[in-house]
This record gives sequence, structure tokens and C-alpha cells, in this order.
Amino acid sequence: MILAGLVAGFAIATWLPGRERPAPASGVRDAATAPARPAASAPTAGRDAALASRLAEVEAALAAELDEHAMLEARLDALAAELAAFRAAAGVPGAAPQQASAPPPAVRGPRERPGEASQRDLTERLVAGGFTTDRAAYIAARVEQLPMEALRAQYEARRNGTPAGEAVLSFERALRAELGDVEYERYLAALGRPTSVPVSNVLASSPAEQAGLRDGDRIVAYGGERVFTPRDLDRLTFEGTPGEPVLVDVLRDGQTFQVVIPRGPLGVTSGRFRRR
Repeated sequence: MILAGLVAGFAIATWLPGRERPAPASGVRDAATAPARPAASAPTAGRDAALASRLAEVEAALAAELDEHAMLEARLDALAAELAAFRAAAGVPGAAPQQASAPPPAVRGPRERPGEASQRDLTERLVAGGFTTDRAAYIAARVEQLPMEALRAQYEARRNGTPAGEAVLSFERALRAELGDVEYERYLAALGRPTSVPVSNVLASSPAEQAGLRDGDRIVAYGGERVFTPRDLDRLTFEGTPGEPVLVDVLRDGQTFQVVIPRGPLGVTSGRFRRR
């Protein structure tokens, strides 16, 4: 029994030091031994946010440029239509198209640029209306140049964020400012255009009726300023103090007289269904 106890004790002593300890769970071992992953750095996140903000700004600027480009194209089309209407009203002919069957001329001179024929015809009409050749050529050139100058001025005003103003948008007013009222009236007369505002109808109980205006009268001046078109008259009625007395020069049967009308709507129709 003593020997058996010694053998059992020896076996226990031999087994205990070599016993393997249970391995830790895989998750615990990986967490303990794996190197720590660095967290997303703050500079990287800030750079991404800045890039996203810059991209949004570029897209917004591009959309604004496209809108502005579309508006300028629409304005250019409107100015082209206005110029065509002005030439038609002035009776300025364009270059007559050649017949397809017409033989080409034997000798060709310098090729004429677009607009030169109408500018030459306008010069001839102004000379026939009493202008000198040099002055007529200058006015005809300005008629060709002012629409584009007005468009450029409007573009610059929009780029700078300032109002363009009515004078920029109307090249006729710019031409009148350059020539002066006396020469501008001669210019209109040479082209056979009206030099006063016709009254085609006087509304009942209107200031015009109370002042004695009649159908067929022509308004020559309003508040001491010449009026050549209904637009001129409209503009002047909005200036000054509403209701203040204004002298209106009226032409009737070749005679000019004055009436006093309070500033504001006159109550007349000029042209076709245009009330003032």
C-alpha cells in the first residue's frame, strides 16, 4: 500500500506541470493580439466635406451661367425682332434677293457685308430728307450700331448687378439723345414716321375729355417735353407728382394749342386699342 501510494503520487506530480491550459476563445485572442485600427482622421473628413461643398458651388454657378446665357439669347432675339420691325416701319428695304435663273454679273465688285445695303438706302433717304451726306451716313451707321451697344450695356449691367435702365434697353431713345429733339424729328420725318402721338379715341369722363381733347388730335408735348411715340407719353405721365397740373401741347387742324391736364392717365386711345 505504501508502494502504491508512492506510485500514485509520482504520477500526479508528473501530470500536473505538463497540463495544457485551455486556449482562449478565438474572438478574445484576435482582439487581444490584432493591432488596433486607426480611427478616421479629422483632417480627412474635413477635406471631404470641403470638396462636397465646392462641388455644390460649382454646380450652382454653372446652372446660373446657363440661365443667364438663355436670357441673353432671348433678349438678342427680341432686339433682332425690334430692329426688323423698326426697319419695316421706317420703310428701309433690304437687299433684294436675286432670281435663281438670273445670270451672274460679268464683273463682281467687293462683296457687300450684311446690313450695308439697308444702311446705304437709309443714308439716301436721309439725304433726300434734307440731311447732308456725311450726317446722313453717320446717323445710318448709328442706327446699325446702337442695338448691339444696348445689348452689351444690358449684359454688363446684369453682370455687375446694377439696373440697366430704360435708356439702355431702347436704342431709339439713345439715338434721340445723341441727335437732339430737333434733328431727331427731322430724322423721323425723312423716314415718313409719326412725329407726335395720335389720339384715336377719347374716353368718357376722362381728364382728356374734360380738357377738351377730341378724336383726331395729336399730342405734341407733355409738360414741356416733346413726345414722338406713345411710349414717350407713357413715361412722362409717371414722372413728377401725381395729380399736379401739366401743360399738354395739342395739334388740331394744323394749329397748336395748350391744355392743362392733371399728371396721370389721360384717358385716350392712340393707335389700335392702346389707352393712355
